[in-house]
Amino acid sequence: MLIRPRRAVTSAAIFVLAALPCFASAPTVTGAAGHAFGPGERLTFAISYLGVRAGTAVMELREGEPIGGRPTWRLQTLAWSEGFVAKIFPIDDRVDSLIDAETLLPYRMEFRKREGKKRSHLDVTFDHASGTATTIRDGKTEVVQIPAGTQHAFSALYFLRDRRPVHIGDAMTLNVHHDAKNYPLNARVEKVETVTGSWGALRALEVLVVMPFRGIWMNEGSMRVWVSEDAGHVPLKVRAKVIIGSIVAELVDATGREHAPAPPAS
Repeated sequence: MLIRPRRAVTSAAIFVLAALPCFASAPTVTGAAGHAFGPGERLTFAISYLGVRAGTAVMELREGEPIGGRPTWRLQTLAWSEGFVAKIFPIDDRVDSLIDAETLLPYRMEFRKREGKKRSHLDVTFDHASGTATTIRDGKTEVVQIPAGTQHAFSALYFLRDRRPVHIGDAMTLNVHHDAKNYPLNARVEKVETVTGSWGALRALEVLVVMPFRGIWMNEGSMRVWVSEDAGHVPLKVRAKVIIGSIVAELVDATGREHAPAPPAS
């Protein structure tokens, strides 16, 4: 079934942001326990459709409460519509997730979605020891077997972001549990180019992310993500095509980071 453009624009914001942290970033973060990122990182993105500002999304990483004696991190993503989009189809989405601070495997993901007049609540608990994921959607429960190392859409991209070193031609496939089903998510570094923004100009890797599952905003497809070459591995820009035109998310602010980005090589 085709998705109307206005619904695609608003629904895309939060899933586009999930795909942002693939392999690289702007100002270098002080990573925790050898990771490319750590608690305190907060990234803000401007979402636009057909060149017009459509919304804002924020991704934040905090320390979580220990689970079974193991340290955890809390991933939080917020997305909301603005301007003309908010008037015709308001969106207010929130994703909260707990991941293991060392392995980056997810323990839980909670997704509260408000789009237009519709509201939904999704809660997924991962039990990696037993190899199961339990999904509760609007009061209905479903338990599914999962392969070892399974991620959800948000934790998967933090996991990919942490892979290094990264070079043109590098590729990775992960199992992603989405909507009570398991799917392969593929990412491949295609080329290097200079990307400019409010943070200046940076050499960035262009990464193709292929998602062969029904996403929040489109049936299936791919998006292109530009991430910097430095060790911080933070996203700079993403572009995804929809039925009419494309949606673009661009990094406009990054806090919890210590060093300025290096300029592109001459």
